[in-house]
Amino acid sequence: MTNEIKQEFARRITQANKTELVVILYEMLIQYFKDAQFAAESENEQQFKSEIRRIRQCIDELIASLDLKYPLAVNLFQIYQYMKRELILVKIENTSILNNLKDITEELLMAYREISKQDDSLPVMDRAESVYAGMTYGKTSIVENADQGRQKRGYLV
Repeated sequence: MTNEIKQEFARRITQANKTELVVILYEMLIQYFKDAQFAAESENEQQFKSEIRRIRQCIDELIASLDLKYPLAVNLFQIYQYMKRELILVKIENTSILNNLKDITEELLMAYREISKQDDSLPVMDRAESVYAGMTYGKTSIVENADQGRQKRGYLV
């Protein structure tokens, strides 16, 4: 994952509510699947293992976000467990399992994007910088500006 993509995810996380955080996690997971596929095609085993570890961490985070008192959460838990079991079988020589898991993740992402449209709750991070896009333009892209005027950012003691 490039630094630009990481920065974009970090910016979005600061502005996201609970449902949007799950959407971002799915998007990160898909990016890690792509990075693992690229590492396999490049025959870079060290990078491949690193991407698989990141995939597992994202899935663990998705599991941690579940509220298992709901039947749907139990179903999602089973899907995530299936994905973790399949990841054990992944080899750099045969990445077809990764493609299958990426397809599952893309389906879940589409569902959560629809759910996130209905969630109008406030961002999880309170007192985060506000980001404004489109106020000024660079040579090749829109420049985003962060609101530096807030005096009470972060934790209060």
